[in-house]
Amino acid sequence: MKSNIVVISRDLNLVERLKKQLPDEQVSWLWAGDGRLGLDVISHVPINIAVVDSSQEDQKDLELIGAIKASEPDVQVMMATPTYSREQEIDVRRLGAHYCVTNGEKNDSLYRFVAQAAGLSMPLSETA
Repeated sequence: MKSNIVVISRDLNLVERLKKQLPDEQVSWLWAGDGRLGLDVISHVPINIAVVDSSQEDQKDLELIGAIKASEPDVQVMMATPTYSREQEIDVRRLGAHYCVTNGEKNDSLYRFVAQAAGLSMPLSETA
């Protein structure tokens, strides 16, 4: 059974880059352009993984993660951010979510998290 993954981001390119690495044959991708829409998707579709893109530096990202975990505690949530913040990482982990610093266009660390959370094996070239 394929995992349903919602990517909550204003950047559709993030979804497109992830889809190139994990094609539709392996997972089902959903895109929500903002947090409100993301919560609506999660309430209507059984979601396995939620990726919250914090590249917009929105202070409401932590509230969104808290709302996702409160409504669907079994959903694996990952905050993806382009810059590291120790305080932000601590806050995210306290909410029961994962924290990932993205690394440019390839998003290798985010890809590895999503693949692992979806129970997919990764090609050796992606794990090195």
